[in-house]
Amino acid sequence: MINATITGNLGRDPERKGEGPVVLAIASSHGFGDRKTTTWARVALWGKQGETALQYLKKGDRVAVAALMYLREWQQDGKSGTVLEADGKAWEFAGGKPDQPKPAPAQVKRATVADHDLPF
Repeated sequence: MINATITGNLGRDPERKGEGPVVLAIASSHGFGDRKTTTWARVALWGKQGETALQYLKKGDRVAVAALMYLREWQQDGKSGTVLEADGKAWEFAGGKPDQPKPAPAQVKRATVADHDLPF
């Protein structure tokens, strides 16, 4: 298995089907203009990590996930293939949660001093 850190934005809200893991669809874009490409990663979160993700994450959030990568074979409609997937071990917000309001800059009070108030 390969240890990796996957960083990107959620393409949809975390989802769980039945008693299985919570699944994150993470998108990461590279390049710009005509050369811009997006790579998707499917990450499964189990236990407390998954429960917390369901509670706090939503589409568009930027996350970083420490994960173990593995290959999974699939078959559907007579076709087969292999896909790279990941089991997430820990996650965190990357760059802050987007819907949190940014604190207003501190107001600076400027003192005015008249010439006759200067001691020299």
